[in-house]
Amino acid sequence: MATDRTGAIKLINDTRLNVASLLMEDVGSIRELELTLTSFPLDEELVASSVLGQFRLTRLRSGVLVTGTISGDVELECSRCLELYDQPFTATLTEQFRQTVDVRSGSGITSARKPSDDQDEDDDELGFEIDDAHEMDLTEMLRQNILLALPMRPDCGERCPGPPEIPNESEAQSDSRFAALEQLLDDV
Repeated sequence: MATDRTGAIKLINDTRLNVASLLMEDVGSIRELELTLTSFPLDEELVASSVLGQFRLTRLRSGVLVTGTISGDVELECSRCLELYDQPFTATLTEQFRQTVDVRSGSGITSARKPSDDQDEDDDELGFEIDDAHEMDLTEMLRQNILLALPMRPDCGERCPGPPEIPNESEAQSDSRFAALEQLLDDV
């Protein structure tokens, strides 16, 4: 983690950020964050590359609000021609990270939002957390937002050749197993 003259925090090939100093400041305090990842695994098969992010971290009463944009490329398989191509993505995101431990006292903080009876306690809807070491792990937030920014039906573009041509079989090369059915057609 490094800062430049403008005060922006720069993370290069890392997704963990210590926000203890921000948590000690007043509500409304901000930090700027620039993120650069050369490679970022999304799942077993997908990997994002050249990921760039610009974020604003805002101190809230109960944690930190992260707003910003991410962009980069993911190698996908075209759903028409089945060739691999680089799909650019851009996503705008707003996520909240809840504080679990008070910075000054070190005591645990109970969640302001209690799960309802019909909501599972392990439900991800409660959002992201700042861990006991006052670090935010941006990995899951980035992964979810990048996957949502990708097209459901990947298409390599206007120059896509389309599906590969399958040569037509002539009628003379019909399957011998259908010879009896073919005779029925001849009788009609």
